[in-house]
Amino acid sequence: MSTVDNQAQRGAKQSTIDWSDALVCTGCGMTVTHPDFRMEKSGRLEHLQVNPLGKTFVFSTFSRAVGVFVAAQKHQQHSWFNGYDWQIAHCQGCATHLGWQFVGDDAFFALLNDKLTVKKDAN
Repeated sequence: MSTVDNQAQRGAKQSTIDWSDALVCTGCGMTVTHPDFRMEKSGRLEHLQVNPLGKTFVFSTFSRAVGVFVAAQKHQQHSWFNGYDWQIAHCQGCATHLGWQFVGDDAFFALLNDKLTVKKDAN
């Protein structure tokens, strides 16, 4: 399958997603991602890691995050995923720290479970 075919297929999937059950920022309600974008990394969907300062983080990995902005500075040191640089990811709505984007052979987001909740449908 060509790159164009792959892009068309991803676009078709995105257009069929029911965003009423999106994952949103717990701080402001901004749409951040969707459960359909969850992806396995290192054989798991959910991860528990401790940073060098001893702070524990529980996060899930996603292929896409539409409601974040990523800090410009990339870091190689202390990456939880070998071969990946990381950048801090913030909510576009309220700038809360939501997790990280990891960039290596591919790119993905590691989003903090306690910073996301299922969108409350208006109906």
